[in-house]
Amino acid sequence: MRLPVTACLVMAGLRLYAGPLHWALPEWPASHWNFRWYGPDHFGTERARIEAGLSKLPGKQLAIVRCASRHNSFDEWVSNNADIDGSKVVWARDMDDSGNLEILEHYKDRKAWLVMPDGNAATVSPYPTMAHLPMACIE
Repeated sequence: MRLPVTACLVMAGLRLYAGPLHWALPEWPASHWNFRWYGPDHFGTERARIEAGLSKLPGKQLAIVRCASRHNSFDEWVSNNADIDGSKVVWARDMDDSGNLEILEHYKDRKAWLVMPDGNAATVSPYPTMAHLPMACIE
């Protein structure tokens, strides 16, 4: 029982003193993870920043997250509160046109945003209008 506790304490100490000792640690973005036990220093801060910004806007918001094919599955962006419909910001994954239309219809009282987390910095832009959807999806 002492060995696992000792190992955890040693690993925590190494992690805490890595900065002051100038040991190189993996940098953000998460696609450059090396999958060590501590992960990157800034994990989740971009999503939190975007959610805080959307929360400050008037009315309710819908954030549709479009990930690149190279997106790291450990860098999760779509997470909601237990009361999804009552939340100020609702997060959803980008789907095909009919799936996106369904989510836009369900949350038609919200301003929709397209969030793209996989660039050098995550971007947020107004979700494109329904004019780009094929007529078969709209009918």
